[in-house]
Amino acid sequence: MFYDPVKSLLKRYGQSVSLQLPGQAPDSYSAIIQPLRYKNKMYLEGDFSLVGYITNDAYLYIGPGNKEIATCVRDARLFAGDAEYFFTRADTVMMNDKAVYTWAVIKPVLYDEGENV
Repeated sequence: MFYDPVKSLLKRYGQSVSLQLPGQAPDSYSAIIQPLRYKNKMYLEGDFSLVGYITNDAYLYIGPGNKEIATCVRDARLFAGDAEYFFTRADTVMMNDKAVYTWAVIKPVLYDEGENV
């Protein structure tokens, strides 16, 4: 059996997530999610608009390379605990023609109070 150090690290240090790709059953595995740090130590806060409060929260996702996130960024959803995220950008890192890991920028899905989900 091939030893995959990234998969081993994700399983050891990551959290349980569930990925929902269009037309597929949810897939559970371990990934790392952490707040995305901005340059100049500036943490962007939310803004108010005509339609209400908009948050600029963004998170870095690092997950296994065998997920097809990069090909369907707009339609994929990630669930971690009680949070739901959408992908704004994703790419798979390759080494020797093997997908090693996928990184992405994710943002929380926000619903209005009282909205049926």
